[in-house]
Amino acid sequence: MAKFEGLSLSESIKRTMVEKYENDYDLKVAETSIAEFQKYIISDKPVQSWEDLQPELGLDRDV
Repeated sequence: MAKFEGLSLSESIKRTMVEKYENDYDLKVAETSIAEFQKYIISDKPVQSWEDLQPELGLDRDV
């Protein structure tokens, strides 16, 4: 595969490992976010709608 991509074997391995670490990190962030969201939903805390939140964040203004 390295020759096909025009890379040395070590560069191909390096890129593959970096991509794997990035994917592992993204998965961990997603799992953590989902767990936090599920805890929040179970807590019955009030949820603010996107429409109500936009003015608070200054996103209701015309650009």
